[in-house]
Amino acid sequence: MRWADRLRRTSLIAKGTARIVLFHRVAPPTSLAIEPATALTPALFRNVISEIAENHTPLSLQALHSRLRGGESVEGCVVVTFDDGFADNLHTALPILEEFQVPATIYVTSGFIARDVQLMEYELAQIVATSAILEFAQRTWKIESPAEKKACYDSIRQQLKPASQATRSESIQRLWQESGRQRSDRQGLDRQPAPPQFELLTVDQLRQLDASELITIGAHTHAHLVLTAVSPEQAKHDIASGKQWLETQLRHPVLDFAYPYGAFDANIQKCVRGLGFRTAVTTVREPLSGNCDVLALPRIEVNAQRAQSTEFLSGLPG
Repeated sequence: MRWADRLRRTSLIAKGTARIVLFHRVAPPTSLAIEPATALTPALFRNVISEIAENHTPLSLQALHSRLRGGESVEGCVVVTFDDGFADNLHTALPILEEFQVPATIYVTSGFIARDVQLMEYELAQIVATSAILEFAQRTWKIESPAEKKACYDSIRQQLKPASQATRSESIQRLWQESGRQRSDRQGLDRQPAPPQFELLTVDQLRQLDASELITIGAHTHAHLVLTAVSPEQAKHDIASGKQWLETQLRHPVLDFAYPYGAFDANIQKCVRGLGFRTAVTTVREPLSGNCDVLALPRIEVNAQRAQSTEFLSGLPG
């Protein structure tokens, strides 16, 4: 089948307007001077889920896909998703989802769960927060004030974000060694223990989530690379190995995918399609309506600031 024909197969018409919302962590703030702004407090998350349950139509991603394929209305429907695979998705988010009977898809980065890939942004936040001076890419950062720490974190993150896993790992290890606050972990790397708010799922916890009738496990690559910034071979390997690892652990097909950082192009989409994924979600911040490609579905990230907005809670705008 030609590429254009396959593309038409995944282009559907959404009758009405639906929304796919994105969360990462449900946890209180850490004590760090800086951290990735990816957490909602449990109380705030409960408010959002309550709003979705009481004033909208919560759907699983599979149910949304079925409605799109069947030409049914998706007006007022909301799909809840999580990225990465944090432990709080099980012990904090799931009880709230169960309380309101709201389904969710959790896109898991398999390397995080297997403990062979570093959580780059979160480790970098710990390093910057506990350092007064850092050297990186021939620049010396004096980082004592919160503003200096944020500028340092943002700059180094932007440089490491498009890098390969090997470059990221080497850079983070070197930064830990230079931070002057060294503790050895099981891998022999010098680093601070991660705050509990950054704790990742274990394999057993992943299986517990998978056993829930409300939860669908999706793939989010193995190493969480920017797929458009690495070679096509690296991108395909990262997508395929993440899917294979999850299917081996869960013993069933994994059919839904999330592009790390929302980065994709036609070649990445073709790879995702060829690996047998049913849907794929992006970070394009808009509602789902009209013409849509089920391998490039938009999502609205719900950060703490957006979740506290009255307009957001009452209407879930794009």
